[in-house]
Amino acid sequence: MRFDSSVLRQTLLENKAVLGSAQATLDQYIAQAKVTAEQDQLDLASAASRSKRRAWRPRNRKWSAGFKGGKQNRPQPGEEKLKVQEATINLHESSSAQKINSEKGCATKRRPTSIWPIIAWN
Repeated sequence: MRFDSSVLRQTLLENKAVLGSAQATLDQYIAQAKVTAEQDQLDLASAASRSKRRAWRPRNRKWSAGFKGGKQNRPQPGEEKLKVQEATINLHESSSAQKINSEKGCATKRRPTSIWPIIAWN
């Protein structure tokens, strides 16, 4: 009986490659989630700014004065877009978390195969 180290070395290299690939994919998902979160925050700030500007335009105040109860019964201009933007952010956050958690789960499923010594009989 003798120990066959070449098969063990090959298995070890394959397992390292699988783990490296899983880690790279996970890192990519995390980086993409950060970029998406930053972009969403910029979009939200932009939508909030537009909403505030529209609320103070004279034509909007004149237009809303004709409604029963005035501005109180009517949503502020841009509020709907702001709510949509917030919902989009929530969707992106949950999607990113799901991708990351899914990849973490896949990484544990892709555990390397056992590297028990291979014994060759002579």
